[in-house]
Amino acid sequence: MKKAIWGVALALLALGVCAFAWVQWLLLQQNRALEQSLAHIREAGEPMTLAELNTWYPSVPDIDNAAPAYLRAFEVMSNPSDEQAKQLPLVGNGEMPPAHEPLPDAMRQALDVFLSQNEEAILLLHDAGAMEACRYPIDYTTAPDAASASLDYLSSASCAARLLALDAISQAHQGHAAIAASGLCDLFALGHSLEMEPSLLAQLNRLNIYRIGCQAAERVLNAVPLEEADLARLEKTLGLIVFQDGLYRAYVGERCFIMSHASVTNGRAPLFAQANLVEFQTGMSALIDATELPIYEGLEQVRREWDEVRTRKPRFLHYLLTSTFPSFIRSYSDFAYVAALVDCAQAATAVERYRIAFGTVPLALDALPPEYQEAVSADPFDGAPLRYRRHQGGYSIYSVGGNGIDDAGTPPQDAENILQSGDITFTVNH
Repeated sequence: MKKAIWGVALALLALGVCAFAWVQWLLLQQNRALEQSLAHIREAGEPMTLAELNTWYPSVPDIDNAAPAYLRAFEVMSNPSDEQAKQLPLVGNGEMPPAHEPLPDAMRQALDVFLSQNEEAILLLHDAGAMEACRYPIDYTTAPDAASASLDYLSSASCAARLLALDAISQAHQGHAAIAASGLCDLFALGHSLEMEPSLLAQLNRLNIYRIGCQAAERVLNAVPLEEADLARLEKTLGLIVFQDGLYRAYVGERCFIMSHASVTNGRAPLFAQANLVEFQTGMSALIDATELPIYEGLEQVRREWDEVRTRKPRFLHYLLTSTFPSFIRSYSDFAYVAALVDCAQAATAVERYRIAFGTVPLALDALPPEYQEAVSADPFDGAPLRYRRHQGGYSIYSVGGNGIDDAGTPPQDAENILQSGDITFTVNH
């Protein structure tokens, strides 16, 4: 009996030793995989720590930095009164009429008062828009995450974008075409001020500013004819917008934040997190690699990656990747949506320049001579050329949007689901 007990004990001991050895071997393999992935990040010259991330957000000499002017403008901006908010769109509860219709008298009066109250802020925003470099005074090493580092001035930047949009629309409806066009360029410059920000939150705010700018541009082009020089400047400003680099910086920054939270130092992490970190690094590498592709190809790649990721077992070894990847995919779709808006707006400026020269709009976008447009932009959602439809009194330029269906230039009917309903349109009526 004693021999049997000793035999069972020795067997259990041997089994325990084998299990311990297997776990140690597994952890060694995971450490090696993690070290290899970190070495790949170092070779790419990308940040791994918050201190490195802070340096990766390039500094700008004070004399060239637009940030102080923007921050001063944010400080002096005033909100609309309750009565103004009833009439004002974008910053209140007022609803804009269709783009080709004039503004109601009550809305115009409320606009005049509100813009007058914000005259100093608008002038500061125009001054800042003339500067080409910007670095906001954020120290990522002192912030626990991107949200706490960036939220204050990012929300102010979005408010400033709405203010500039209202000013441009008001100027257009008063017939001040050149001032309206200049205001649009400064609105897009406000978006450019966030271009080098290494956080997803900042890049999503940048997208929101560009979206506001494109919607304002559509209203301006419907309200007043712009001169050739103003259209050329606006077209050039839109052409400066690069989306893939913003995606790249956002994903590199988010990887850095998550690695910091997981306490990764010199390739080491708490034992329970190693397997998740290896999977996370692999998934983030695929996501970052996708930013080097045209947007429609990158979007397909990250969707395929997600289809593969969510089937992996066991789930507890992949929770870090599966809990973060959906938000990254949504952000990629957001980038595609705004890229489509910007491309449509830029194509519309080319059509308008053609109309000034020849007295009519072109039969097709690919009929535009090279001096107006070198090539028709690819739809960020399917890679085909942007669609173009002429109609009585004007034209529409559009993308098929997130559902991939050509709805003949019909805008989304569901405001809560704009990526999956209707087309992404830019319409001009004369």
